[in-house]
Amino acid sequence: MPVPPNPNQKPAPRGTWPGSVLEQPDGSWTVWLDPQAWPVKDGDTVSDDAGRSWTLTTTRLHAVPGCPDVDYVQAAATLNPPEVP
Repeated sequence: MPVPPNPNQKPAPRGTWPGSVLEQPDGSWTVWLDPQAWPVKDGDTVSDDAGRSWTLTTTRLHAVPGCPDVDYVQAAATLNPPEVP
């Protein structure tokens, strides 16, 4: 019987890729990632060089057939821990 991974142990980082994060007026965050980060899924965590991290709530790969230079991953996320107004 398979044993699930320890929920208290974070998985090893997969890599470092360029990206962008923007806070929205409603307090949510929009994240754009390099397509090399794909696959990412809901519940995955991404972080920046400043030590902030976000948990992804939705993810989508935008791929243009025949033009990989414009591909990107778009995600909605929440800041960890959330900002307190």
